[in-house]
Amino acid sequence: MLRGTPATPLASGRVTLADGSFEDALQGLRIDRIAGEARLDGPMIEAIALRARIGEGEATLSGRAPLDPRAGPFDLALALRKARLVQSRSATIVGEATLALAGRLPEQLLLSGRVTIPRAEFRLSEPLPATLPRVEVRETGTGPRRVPRRAPRAVASTGPALPALLRLDVLVEMPDSVFLRGRGVDARAGGALALRGSAAAPEVAGEIALRRGDFTLVGQRLEFTRGVATFDGAAPSDPSLDFEARREANGVTAVLRVGGRPSAPRLELVSEPEMPPDEILARLVFGRSVADLSPYELAGIAGGVASLFMGDPGSGAIDKVRGTLGLDQLRLSSTRDGEGVGVEAGRNLAPGVYVGVRPGREPGSYDATVQVEVAPRLRVETDVGAAATGRVGVTWEVDY
Repeated sequence: MLRGTPATPLASGRVTLADGSFEDALQGLRIDRIAGEARLDGPMIEAIALRARIGEGEATLSGRAPLDPRAGPFDLALALRKARLVQSRSATIVGEATLALAGRLPEQLLLSGRVTIPRAEFRLSEPLPATLPRVEVRETGTGPRRVPRRAPRAVASTGPALPALLRLDVLVEMPDSVFLRGRGVDARAGGALALRGSAAAPEVAGEIALRRGDFTLVGQRLEFTRGVATFDGAAPSDPSLDFEARREANGVTAVLRVGGRPSAPRLELVSEPEMPPDEILARLVFGRSVADLSPYELAGIAGGVASLFMGDPGSGAIDKVRGTLGLDQLRLSSTRDGEGVGVEAGRNLAPGVYVGVRPGREPGSYDATVQVEVAPRLRVETDVGAAATGRVGVTWEVDY
């Protein structure tokens, strides 16, 4: 039953929802099997109990809320379990959360709680072309057409918009199952971010650190020795970048550094001792002087750099095969002797446990590898070859 006025609605009774759905095609979010019930009691919606499916996961919403958002307090609880929050060409995000919304309007609302991202994959999209084609426009008619101007409509101000009144106090935790792929980059990262401020201007603080990562250029894999994106709490968020890949060859250390911010990244090539950029790149990729490279290798460096900034059309096919096979890592890599090309594939069986195969020492052979992270900076690696030969190593990483 509905009564009262539009400004102060009152209701009584019970509302039941069954087999509802919602879809946001832009974000790739689809919510199915929405079902539940609620009790209407005067200006409030009491005993809200909703459940739904989001991808392979589920969501539940419970609590109470006013019929008029500015007429009473909110007290809602949202729980997510293995919910696919984003599914698009550029990203796939699966999340779990325990969130609470409390407060009243026109005062502030507070959204608080914890969000965990058990798995996320971000795919570097292809950039726009450097120039856009010019479209010729031809207008037909005997003369210019006059379009009457309308006076702007006056919009009555109703106070701050809801996003400005919604305050945030949310901790987002990302274990070591956040992947970044595309344009030669294959990385795994983790970290934690704190969301403060308002929904209109969120303030993000924390960092995302690289756990494992490399960049493939001309079939040569460069491992990153350091990688972290630091969010300083500014709004809008634009983290500072600090990534470094290095390689030592013939007494020369070549270093590739990525700094700046995503809005204005800075790429720097340095060496010890100091050398020209083309010499540094040759040693970083091939471990040899530029004077010792073949014309094919010189052209490969130019093409590899172009693929970094202009996109790699071949990477999409590899990503599709990797996704079809259910792998976390699939790439073409050089063999141990550097004379050929092989396939490296693997999967993270559990947090800190990686199992895969990579080219072996003998032509056409492959080694099985197991990597176990026993501590935040300590990793045990085991390789087993086709001839029953094996290797066990311990890696201790220290940032300085």
